[in-house]
Amino acid sequence: MVKEDVFVALFGIGVFLLMKRKWIHGSTTALLSIICLLIVVTVVLPYFQGDTATASYKYSAHWSEYGRTNSEILKNMINPVHNCKVIFTQYKLSKMFNLFSVFLFTPLLGGMFAYPLLIPNLFMLYSSSNPLLNGPLIYYGLLITPFLFTASIIGVVRIAGSRKHSKKIVLIISILVFLIHLSNSRIFNGISRKAWEIPSRVATVNEIISDLPSSKSISAQIYLGAHIPVTSRRYYFPNGLGVAEYVLLDTIGNKWPLSAETYVEKVDITWCKI
Repeated sequence: MVKEDVFVALFGIGVFLLMKRKWIHGSTTALLSIICLLIVVTVVLPYFQGDTATASYKYSAHWSEYGRTNSEILKNMINPVHNCKVIFTQYKLSKMFNLFSVFLFTPLLGGMFAYPLLIPNLFMLYSSSNPLLNGPLIYYGLLITPFLFTASIIGVVRIAGSRKHSKKIVLIISILVFLIHLSNSRIFNGISRKAWEIPSRVATVNEIISDLPSSKSISAQIYLGAHIPVTSRRYYFPNGLGVAEYVLLDTIGNKWPLSAETYVEKVDITWCKI
């Protein structure tokens, strides 16, 4: 109930079930998905951000190419021409190629039954203007994984069909997909010892975190904060900046969610003057 994109994917399952003539299960799943999506975006998330009267869905910036306001974004999302301009760019097409090539494009060969499983997830990935969401990298993008797996099974079965050697075809395709995934895994990419070594800056920050007094309040960048023991005195930057005794930031590596300049500016204005 706090991960809004899940309901977009579940809507696709509802359509999939309807296409399978599972009328009750399909319509119920699709309808509940829409209702839950609206509740989470308009009530649940704003409530935990603050006053529901003034709070709004703060992640709309991920779809800034569709507009500046929520209503403008929704209006342009139902415009096929605008969608093509946003989604089918050279950068995003290359990401799509990488996504499907490791499955030998079998998810795309599943026909009409596979598309409802793929399209909602693909839309979430490639409609976004946030590069981190244009692939299965973080929790938003990884949601497509089971749908890709299911669609690839549908595709393989459809390719094999009722041919004389259908079982052999299924086995060969499955082995090829497995080998491609294996070659892309860390097992092959990390054959050399150097690939497995911890970078010096990572070792340094681990030492810094271990030396921080557990009794002190800390405001840390989200990727660093995840490595700090959970206490009531741990904040995700810029939260808690007014009361934090330590601030931990990475302005060289993964700087998300702010730029290095913004981090410095916030620290100079807020923290250093306390």
